[in-house]
Amino acid sequence: MMIARLSDEPLTDLMVDIETTGTNPYHTGMIQLAALPFNLKTGAVGQPFNRCLELPANRFWDEGTRRWWGQQKPEILRGILAAAEEPSLVIREFWEFVCRHGQLRFWSRGTFDFWFIQSYMDQYGMPMPFRFNEARDLRSYQAGLFRQDGKEPDLSWVTPPAGDKHNALFDCVYQLKQLFSAQNGIFHEILPPEDQAA
Repeated sequence: MMIARLSDEPLTDLMVDIETTGTNPYHTGMIQLAALPFNLKTGAVGQPFNRCLELPANRFWDEGTRRWWGQQKPEILRGILAAAEEPSLVIREFWEFVCRHGQLRFWSRGTFDFWFIQSYMDQYGMPMPFRFNEARDLRSYQAGLFRQDGKEPDLSWVTPPAGDKHNALFDCVYQLKQLFSAQNGIFHEILPPEDQAA
């Protein structure tokens, strides 16, 4: 097992995960935004960003997504909503968090997260801190590593961290464990602990 440790060395990449009220990035909203900076080559990991957001007045709950949340552990959504902050504040502080590290390559599981963040940057008049042509899709990257012809490889041997699925920070940490493990076939543990936030 290899351990990706908290480090002061340069960080080049950012694993991002969000929780939302629907799938339309310009009409439904983000309720949690988590990100974990790292260095893909060295395995260094930085302090995470983990914040919850109130729903802006111009965004709404999709009823199908509301029903989906109703099928998850109720304490997950309750915890997210209880910690919700003014979204413009969270977006500005996320932008500042990213900019402190310089130009980071954006990673997520698919393109869903990128376009939600783009829509919030547009809404609050902030420049997007990521280049669209440097965004990376974790699933496609893993499929390429395993030469799966577009199929997502089986990474069930990478055990999840402690915590609950559909909490964005948990999902961020798990996605980063999968990325590091898939890259060299060795199971990686991620430090710092998952409950830290910046």
